[in-house]
Amino acid sequence: MQPPKGYYKQILPPDMSHVRLAFANVPRHGVDEVSPEPFLAVLDASQDEHAAWYGAEIRQGRIVCVVLKPEYQERRTGEQRHEKVWQPGELFFRSHS
Repeated sequence: MQPPKGYYKQILPPDMSHVRLAFANVPRHGVDEVSPEPFLAVLDASQDEHAAWYGAEIRQGRIVCVVLKPEYQERRTGEQRHEKVWQPGELFFRSHS
């Protein structure tokens, strides 16, 4: 059974909180792919019900481990807001409140 979106963050230890998972068939912008071995070791040791699903998807190549590129690192300001990286030509709207 597929876990809820972002559930893997609950399985990760605090020192791996910078790692994100992405579907391999979806274009990615602003991230670098990293070795899944440390992440797989955590999943294999976990007793969580969804850890096996994540491990299988990574081993089959459907999910990849990524980290943000340094130039796109989250910048936290004030209310813990994050700066959005906009693709060229992507439409966006901002509130002026």
